[in-house]
Amino acid sequence: MISAFSRPSVIYKCGRDSLDNRSTSAAFQPIAESGQLFPWNSSRLPQAVKPNRYDVRLQIDLDSFFFNGSVSIQMQVIAPTDLIVLHSNNLTITKYYVKSHKSRSRIDIEEMHVYKPWQMVAFKLQKPLAVNEELDLTIEYEADLVSKLTGLYKSSYTAEDGEKRFIATTQFEPTYAREALPCFDEPNFKATFLLNIIRNKNLIALSNKPVAHSHSVGDGNWVFDIFKETPKMSTYLLAIVVCDFKSRSAITNGNVQVAVYAPNKTIDQVHFALNITTRMVDYYSDFFQIGYLLSKLDLIAIPDFKAGAMENWGLVTYRETAILYNEQESSASAQQRVATVIAHELAHQWFGNLVTMEWWSDLWLNEGFASFLEFFGIEHVKPEWSMMAQFFLDQTQVAMESDALASSHPLSVEVNDIDDIDLIFDSISYSKGAAILNMLQNFITTDVLRKGLTRYLTRHEYHNAKTEDLWSAMTAVSKEHNQNFDVEKIMQTWTGQMGFPVVTISRVGKVLQARQHRFLFNANTVSNFTDPKDESHFGYVWYIPITYITQTHPEDVQLFWMNEQLKNFELVDDAAWIKANVNQTGFYRVKYDHYNWNALITQLKSDHTALSSADRAGLLDDAFSLSFGFVLAPKVALDLSVYLLNERDYVPWATAVQHFDRLLVLCEEKAIYLTLKKYILEMIAPVVTQVGWEDNGSHLDKLLRSTVLKFACELGHSGCKEQSLLLFHAWMRNGTRIPPNLRSIVYPNAIRYGGEEEWAYVYEQYQTTSTASERKELLGALTATRNVWHITQILSYSLQPDKVKSQDMYYVFIGVANNPLGRWHAWRFLRSSWDDIYEIYGAATFKRMLKSCTQHFTTEFDYAELEAFLATRGSQLRAARQAMELVRHSVEWMARSEYLVVNWLQDRQSVFDANT
Repeated sequence: MISAFSRPSVIYKCGRDSLDNRSTSAAFQPIAESGQLFPWNSSRLPQAVKPNRYDVRLQIDLDSFFFNGSVSIQMQVIAPTDLIVLHSNNLTITKYYVKSHKSRSRIDIEEMHVYKPWQMVAFKLQKPLAVNEELDLTIEYEADLVSKLTGLYKSSYTAEDGEKRFIATTQFEPTYAREALPCFDEPNFKATFLLNIIRNKNLIALSNKPVAHSHSVGDGNWVFDIFKETPKMSTYLLAIVVCDFKSRSAITNGNVQVAVYAPNKTIDQVHFALNITTRMVDYYSDFFQIGYLLSKLDLIAIPDFKAGAMENWGLVTYRETAILYNEQESSASAQQRVATVIAHELAHQWFGNLVTMEWWSDLWLNEGFASFLEFFGIEHVKPEWSMMAQFFLDQTQVAMESDALASSHPLSVEVNDIDDIDLIFDSISYSKGAAILNMLQNFITTDVLRKGLTRYLTRHEYHNAKTEDLWSAMTAVSKEHNQNFDVEKIMQTWTGQMGFPVVTISRVGKVLQARQHRFLFNANTVSNFTDPKDESHFGYVWYIPITYITQTHPEDVQLFWMNEQLKNFELVDDAAWIKANVNQTGFYRVKYDHYNWNALITQLKSDHTALSSADRAGLLDDAFSLSFGFVLAPKVALDLSVYLLNERDYVPWATAVQHFDRLLVLCEEKAIYLTLKKYILEMIAPVVTQVGWEDNGSHLDKLLRSTVLKFACELGHSGCKEQSLLLFHAWMRNGTRIPPNLRSIVYPNAIRYGGEEEWAYVYEQYQTTSTASERKELLGALTATRNVWHITQILSYSLQPDKVKSQDMYYVFIGVANNPLGRWHAWRFLRSSWDDIYEIYGAATFKRMLKSCTQHFTTEFDYAELEAFLATRGSQLRAARQAMELVRHSVEWMARSEYLVVNWLQDRQSVFDANT
């Protein structure tokens, strides 16, 4: 057994101290733990030696929370070298040696060095290695099994009998495989893995491939599992779970064995996930004309999980809310989340696993595709959900919000620092990547896109690729179909520079003049917040596929291309209005002249159904966003919003709610606030009346009801308090079940308007429910309290894993930050707990938290306070730049636009008074 490994007299601990001040310049001289010069001076690994296979043995002890291991790495020499450098973090190395394949003798190691900031270990050999020489590096090591949400870590759950039980699980993306085994932890060092696990006989072990055979070892309480060898893959895709879970299984039409694992008490909640998985695997296999390439596909619900899910090849790990669905207790939005997350992770089995980006700079090749295909795929298996109609709301709008900042970044972006890698797991890599693929599909057609993707996957299977490899495959297939597109030239303007254009369309008779320029929320502050390395090489000019319809031909979609700053084109008729960017498939905004805006507003007020739901949402989103960016007067956006009195569709209302909420946050400390709130309540009242409090209707009806009722209740809509408390008290006192799609409304309002009894009851339910989506709703509700003690209490609980799981601290913080009475408490909490929060979540999530708790900062004093604090905490982070830019924008907007909103509301009230 591994526990019997001998130890040398010197033990090396490879860990992380600080990631600051690292460099890759020739002048930089890293100093190893030994005090000597570290023999490698780049944060990227050298390319002289490449791994071919890892032979890994791990003994995982869930009684003592400890693991020890051995890894033997078969390597090939690519260039002459006397140095082997790889990654290791928080592992105690106890033994190491190198053997030659040819002579089978050991190669003497002169010295080993550890450099913590880069999480590297270097072995200096006594003689140089020759090109094509093959060798084995064997390392024995050990580490504690701790609750840290990265690497190989412990997680826990409460069984039906109340016993706390532990499992071991992994999260290796992007740079955490090195916390479980010394390895070449960069995506282009692909190799196969032969894994052996020693575990307690009462548990099971799962990994990427099935177990080939098992046998007892030691005193009979341990089992040695030998897994089949994996395909060639990157280290971040390796996965290991040791647990006592149960499973449900099915077989796809392509004969893939699918199993979903969960604790016994929640195993009955996996059926929806199992059904979606089998259908999606078959659909993707058919769509790509490439079958799923492993014999089995396991999905597992992990009780403590940092991300939403992780696409490990053959063993996909999920946060419980992303895989468990209780038909009696979960809402429509919770069900949709399970479906889309599963579709996202299964898309990765092709995009990311079979073909992997060469370096994290092209992360969007993984995440953009998966984010696009999750909607595209669920549209196929659940057409009644109208997922592509929701795409604009959930992907395009989200991406544009971030990409309108000077502190954004290109899709293909230079990254080296570990924190910078973590930071690009953001809405640009995910949602913008998805949005430009949707745009591409709409001008080259779905069939050409599919064939191009198949060409790309086939060319690069089991290898790595760059963005230009994708565009090369797409261009070739497009030309084969006689399309006059240079896809590579077009799409480079979208992946090679940050931001996106606003197209200004002016009309003289039948002649339209289109002008493009980069859209920014605040163009005056570009130099303050843009990272110089992210500046454009394309001059912020894009190849734009401009589509449009007219009032006289609303079904006849026209297309013209624009790759210059100014272009004229001619209308076929003299229609009253045109609507550009049809169905919002393009990644650009549109600003019209005064005449066309008025014509569109008139159309919406008279018959809004003349335009599609997506186009109506697009007009709202463009008008409000352009007004926030000082490109359009707020009057236009507010005039347009009046049509909402007659709007009854989900996507336009969800869009409107986001912008109304932003206005309210900006104005909440101003005299305008009550008048603005009154206007919004007037707009939302008819749709609230229509949706009512009965949990019925279609999937989109349920999403609409949840959205508008929740927002209306937050604004103090008449009757909401009474109805919420009535339903809540019937549940609390009589056990009367609250319909699942009303709980996101009832729970927070019961906390908002209730007292100690209601708060204590919700917290008790949070601690005891076995439905993950219900637990999330209950936790979010606790943050809606108006009791300052409860705000302080729930924030304190969020750092106590026995009160609130570490994975859920983010939800507590965001909830408090969105509570008008909790915002300053959230800001104080972030400052006082900065190090603890950063340690749990890392840079990417921290960025979202920082932006959330400063969203209400609207004064120069607020900006100065944020700037002063960040100056002491690492303002080099992109997270800090974005938060500061957003606050600077809010300060500017209030100074330049607040009075315009005041004037509009006063004018509207004057007209109303005159007519009554």
